[in-house]
Amino acid sequence: MNNIKRPPKVEQVKANFDAAFSQQDITVTAGIIIRNREGLVMRACTYPLRRTRDPTTVEAKVYLQAIIFGEEMEGDALIVIKKLKSDLADRSKIGNIINEIQRKRFNFGNLYFEFTPRKTNKAAHALATRGYNLISQSYWTEEVPMEVEPTVVNDQRRFLNR
Repeated sequence: MNNIKRPPKVEQVKANFDAAFSQQDITVTAGIIIRNREGLVMRACTYPLRRTRDPTTVEAKVYLQAIIFGEEMEGDALIVIKKLKSDLADRSKIGNIINEIQRKRFNFGNLYFEFTPRKTNKAAHALATRGYNLISQSYWTEEVPMEVEPTVVNDQRRFLNR
């Protein structure tokens, strides 16, 4: 089933992001890929998340980091997406992170939060997994690491065939 979401409008970009957990060395890494309307990578980054083990908190922190990159975002953390779409004050353990994301969203003309299953967010997950080997944040412009390129190209094909 092809569940790649629609391309962004011409004046927008799309940020796909995910976190990867390594049980072996207890590492959490985030990956963010920013694409234009043609599905081409404009910017990508990985970064370690320290002192965070709870999966929902990790996903919320990834959203917070990704919000500075794009206007239309997709992610596979349904709990966080529901909280971001809610008008109610969040009093959960990730409430402070959700509230900060909500405040930052007003810096954008159009900002959308959208859930996408992990199977359609493979490139961001592959990038996050690649980040296990990196000690600090890493950034790429108009490219991704060689190991992630096949996944990005495959996603781009499905993205354009919508």
